[in-house]
Amino acid sequence: MQDKAFDIERLIKGSLRHEGDDVISNDGRILIVMIGCARPDLARVLSRFRGMINNYLDDRKLEDVIDVSYVCATYPDDAQNGIELIEKAQPCRI
Repeated sequence: MQDKAFDIERLIKGSLRHEGDDVISNDGRILIVMIGCARPDLARVLSRFRGMINNYLDDRKLEDVIDVSYVCATYPDDAQNGIELIEKAQPCRI
């Protein structure tokens, strides 16, 4: 299963558009850090990632095997530093 998480990580990394954006993974969890993604842009960006990941899972018949959840926090709207961003990330309601 770890190889599937790595494939998803590579898929996301390949779709990042701005210098400084990055993907960090650990224990099957993937964190996407997007520099300059403000709250108003979040719905569009989240929709793009959901579509990519859902297509990947559907194509491989993994939608019932891999559980994907999305949590979001933006700077400076939700937090003032990196630690607060992680602590204040909430399930995305977009």
